Amino acid sequence: TKNNDKLRRAVLSEDFVLKSRVVFLLVSALAVVFVYVLVFNWRRSVPEALLASSILALSWEVAYHLRWIAPDGLLMMFGTLTMLGVLMAFRNGHRRWLWLSAITAGLACGTKYPGGLFIVTVVIAAVQISDRNDSYWLRAFFFVKLMLAFVVVYLISSPGTVLEPDEWYMWLS
Repeated sequence: TKNNDKLRRAVLSEDFVLKSRVVFLLVSALAVVFVYVLVFNWRRSVPEALLASSILALSWEVAYHLRWIAPDGLLMMFGTLTMLGVLMAFRNGHRRWLWLSAITAGLACGTKYPGGLFIVTVVIAAVQISDRNDSYWLRAFFFVKLMLAFVVVYLISSPGTVLEPDEWYMWLS
């Protein structure tokens, strides 16, 4: 209890809160960079990529949410990175990009549960670019491995799901 009180005071201190806000701002702002890379790889146009990332960076909603210690900016960043991986998988035809997408979709789900829907785009991409010469079982095994990567990353980023399932379910419902 003495250590808990000390930890509680440290976490609620103004210095810790300010430093945490800076970390959330910087990490979440990576979404602007990822949007630029995503649009550039999709459209092959610097002006369009610059416009898309500028619209995101200058939007009132993004500026407002990034000021706070909130999961919204992190979800935006992980979602953008997931879609970048999906685009690169389509563009290059390499399934290895889907691993990045499955991992970042797991992180998105761990950040905010609706982020788990990003795994749908990963599965659709996996179906579209799967090697038709592979047997059904090899393709199914690849999908299972992608889903397993998603689940493992989610559980690592949100261990309360396993460690305190009653509280997790209470907050979920």
